[in-house]
Amino acid sequence: MKATSIPSQDVMMRLREETRHQQRNAEAIPFSRALILRALPCWRYVGQLRALYTIHRALESALAASAHPTVTKVWHDGLCKRALLADDLEFFAPFRHAEDIRAARAAHRFAQRIGTVARAAPVALLGYLYVLEGATLGTAVVHRHVAEAYGLEQGSGLAYYRAYGNDVRSRWHDFKARMNAAVEKDREQDLVVQGAREGYRYISAVLGALSADLPPLPVAPAMA
Repeated sequence: MKATSIPSQDVMMRLREETRHQQRNAEAIPFSRALILRALPCWRYVGQLRALYTIHRALESALAASAHPTVTKVWHDGLCKRALLADDLEFFAPFRHAEDIRAARAAHRFAQRIGTVARAAPVALLGYLYVLEGATLGTAVVHRHVAEAYGLEQGSGLAYYRAYGNDVRSRWHDFKARMNAAVEKDREQDLVVQGAREGYRYISAVLGALSADLPPLPVAPAMA
């Protein structure tokens, strides 16, 4: 994993600025828009949950097992999402939704990469964590659309999408503070930024697989 020397600043600011392109590319993938427009088949929503379970299981296990001091300053059990995803998958199990093989393979590739990075450069795992924690900001916004689209009542099937309840912003600010306090060295910041870039690419591969062959989505009306 290559790294370049950049003048020191807060790692979260660097992450925001230096992964902007990758984040925009991920957000442009049709999956999220189809979800909001209620044009995404339920089995693909479940496919996302399955893929995320694979990814979170690998990442959370690697972070929890790491003894690297920078990692231990950031990671804590309150960041876990694996159990929430397991609850959602248990809810959907009786519906026997078909598995999206392409998304499952993309998630497995990410999980394999996580294992490799955990051994070679564990600090870079925090870049992956940044990508997945950032996703909680988006899920908090769209969970109502998901509930209405699939008739999910009383939060069933929405545990992951409502991970932090009404505390999303405060939890994000706590994560930012931990990251900025822990990742101060330029070399470590470089690794985290590179990890985040990779994370966006892997997540984009999953969402791209889940977006394959979707019908054309309605065009947003032009602003006057």
